[in-house]
Amino acid sequence: METLITGNRLVNKGDNKENMATLETLLNYLSAEFGEAQFFGTNRVVEYHSWMKSKNGKMERIYSYLGESMENIKVFGQPTDAEDQLTLFNSFSKDAENEAYFERQDLTYADEMLVMEIAGKWGVNPTVLSKRTDIKKELGLVGE
Repeated sequence: METLITGNRLVNKGDNKENMATLETLLNYLSAEFGEAQFFGTNRVVEYHSWMKSKNGKMERIYSYLGESMENIKVFGQPTDAEDQLTLFNSFSKDAENEAYFERQDLTYADEMLVMEIAGKWGVNPTVLSKRTDIKKELGLVGE
């Protein structure tokens, strides 16, 4: 069984280095309790796109990109199978020290669609929930 938590306050938690640390702590806590916790964030205005996965209290993967400044907020861990065919832009890489890196045609820049694609490969793509027939039609819970 999967539990989805959604909200604007969560998305903005990962849009800078300080808030990223808070989000990592939350995901590690949740995954210690429930086995696995994932985060997906996207904001079209600043082109913020991020995904994170923690298992059993330990962060396994973080990819977070801020298109407005063409830089990553954080890249951690090995790419997952869902990212295997991608050459994700990484402003922290040694290659990025050379200006020619930014002209490469083989780089994949994260966007909203890619975030949802990764979410689907890891478990649930929220943009297709309305098409699923295995979900009860109920309101769920609201909290802070």
